[in-house]
Amino acid sequence: MQYELCYLVAESKESEMDKIKENIAKIVEKEGGKWQGIEWRDKRKMAYKIKGQTRGIYIARRFEIPEKDAEEYGSETIQGISKQMKLNSDILRFIITKADELPELKNGPEAPREKAARPKERRPELKKPEKKRTEEKAADGKKAKSIDEKLEEILNI
Repeated sequence: MQYELCYLVAESKESEMDKIKENIAKIVEKEGGKWQGIEWRDKRKMAYKIKGQTRGIYIARRFEIPEKDAEEYGSETIQGISKQMKLNSDILRFIITKADELPELKNGPEAPREKAARPKERRPELKKPEKKRTEEKAADGKKAKSIDEKLEEILNI
């Protein structure tokens, strides 16, 4: 069965990134997982502070647990990896998910998100010229009269 491990490391620990990756690789391999494919990595500003850090490096990578082990020991393997990840002080946050329904990892960070195009806001007109207002009122009055006339015809009043 295939799983995806996504974890967050403080940007201040970027110089130690190779060592951190090696430690995580050992944790997964010790529990019987085998790494697959590429690694996705991206630096971002976090939505809120985590352990005093405001910027972080997100890393996602997939690993596989052999089918026979996944049936018998799959949950135990994931629990073992989770326990070791929690004890690792270099990791701010992590998540392990089944990768069956996830999209394929892309190399490097995703394309920057495009901001949704906002319609141009119209400035409210403060004053309409009086001429237009009277014309609009007259047109509205004519419409109202024509509707009343049609109603009278229909109802034969």
